[in-house]
Amino acid sequence: MCFTVLLSTDCPDDLFAQNGSGICFQPADDQGVRAAAMPYAHNYDVVGDGSGYSHGGCGCCFSFYGDGAFTEYGFREPEMTSPEMLEHSPMRETLHLQEVIRHLVRQGWRVQLAAVWAEDWGSLQREAEVVSMVVLNPLHFALYENVRFEFV
Repeated sequence: MCFTVLLSTDCPDDLFAQNGSGICFQPADDQGVRAAAMPYAHNYDVVGDGSGYSHGGCGCCFSFYGDGAFTEYGFREPEMTSPEMLEHSPMRETLHLQEVIRHLVRQGWRVQLAAVWAEDWGSLQREAEVVSMVVLNPLHFALYENVRFEFV
């Protein structure tokens, strides 16, 4: 079992051109998009590409704060909670994802991102937490399990 990370945008550009730095954008399957109630026309499954220490084929390559149901949302310096995280920090992949989102928002596109464990879309909150990319410190960006973000 792994994390699934979906990115939804109204940008018609092909995000496959943004593949690199440990991640790749793949077409999201329609069933997952419907189950997650992703709002925009262009939907991607964002996964590790398997290069370097990146987990390949899943969303486990990103920095996570944990289950959003048990925390107050907010971005801070990610905690390194395991020896593997200390040795192989997922910052490369997380920073690249954040850069892609920031670029889309700067261009005026809408972007929503959701992450769940084992495709348990029923656990995903329906309302999006709004995040301003202008004030977000790139080094503090990480994902929350079961939380949907709308980036502005």
